[in-house]
Amino acid sequence: MAGMARNDPQVNLRMPADLKDRLEAVSRDSGRSLTAEIVDRLRVSFDWPAIRDGLRDERDFIEGKWKEAQLELAVCERELKQQKTVTHQLQALISEAAEDAQHRQAAEDAIEKRYAELKEQSDLLEGLKEELAHLSHARGDTSAQTEILLKQQSELIEQLRVNQSLSEQTIMVFRDAFLDAASGDDSAFNRLIEQFRKIKKS
Repeated sequence: MAGMARNDPQVNLRMPADLKDRLEAVSRDSGRSLTAEIVDRLRVSFDWPAIRDGLRDERDFIEGKWKEAQLELAVCERELKQQKTVTHQLQALISEAAEDAQHRQAAEDAIEKRYAELKEQSDLLEGLKEELAHLSHARGDTSAQTEILLKQQSELIEQLRVNQSLSEQTIMVFRDAFLDAASGDDSAFNRLIEQFRKIKKS
């Protein structure tokens, strides 16, 4: 603001006493004369429309930026929610895959165990056939009854082989009966025939 010169026009001004007191107070605070304070305030009053428009433009600019920020925040919140949903779905899939893998492993273990049991049972029965054949050959018994017994024993062993529900203990009972019958025990032979008939009926 340009200073005032001594040759500037003078204006006699009347004003309320309280207003004069306020002007004098603010002029002392600002370190200016009362005249300089009045002139400055008058000039600001003429510049106020432009200042007001500038403030309004600034306000509109800030409000626009605020709305943009609000929209961006809404987008970020929506994307974050979607990411959380995807994360939960992925976690569920990973958990499900891990559980499926455990079930598959358990099933594979059960199959391997059952296969080992069946193989052991099959090997036991195969050994029994060979043992019976060797025993009959060693005895040199070629009677018709012995031939029938060997045939029925072989059939019964095959029947036992495919019957997966038989326990190893049951197989061993049959084995002892086979050996007793092959050794000439007639009662054992009859028991084998009866057991054979029961298995065929089942």
